[in-house]
Amino acid sequence: MKFVIAGTGASGAIYLQRLLAKIDARAHELHLVLSPFAKQVIHEELGELRVPEGVRQHGDKSMNVPFASGSAPFDAMVIVPCSMGTLGRIAAGTSDTTILRAADVFLKERRKLILVPRETPWNLIHARNVATLLEAGALVMPACPVALELPLSVTATGVMGPRIAGGTPAQEGTRRISRDSSARRTDILRGIMEGLLGSITFANGPARDSVGACGGGPPNP
Repeated sequence: MKFVIAGTGASGAIYLQRLLAKIDARAHELHLVLSPFAKQVIHEELGELRVPEGVRQHGDKSMNVPFASGSAPFDAMVIVPCSMGTLGRIAAGTSDTTILRAADVFLKERRKLILVPRETPWNLIHARNVATLLEAGALVMPACPVALELPLSVTATGVMGPRIAGGTPAQEGTRRISRDSSARRTDILRGIMEGLLGSITFANGPARDSVGACGGGPPNP
């Protein structure tokens, strides 16, 4: 299968890193595009992005890429994390960057486009942009925690870090929220890709977990 994976300037670069780590680049054709603000956020949150061998990387200012044309067959595109600025520009059909043009192509060709916003709360403009994209055929999947597997604690959801000895639950909840908490989250995108895109080969075999985190992020486009 042929996929386009894009990252934009929303907080949550760990989701992009884990997605790249889970999809087997030897079994699928993977194309990666990062916006300038995505690179900034990756530097701040991860230090650097580990891109598996075989993943084809492209800049965000060139239309000389195969997935910018509807004549090139691709199976799906995922934008993760997807900033609300990017989401709004896709809804408006601006198509003035590689990521925006590719998303427009996937919508017009009725191909699978998955947007993973992480920012909350939404304002009315955000909600209307999401509604526009849903009507156009996109799949909007916010990265949020789930409780379907009955976690015994907040830590079990992967949102918080390990237990801090000697503190009350309220104190622990406050103290666990830190810059590196995202590195301990259980992978949500592995389950998303398996469930939505069909039979995908993962580097580590079949997926089952589907837990993430939601919240506000920096106002980067």
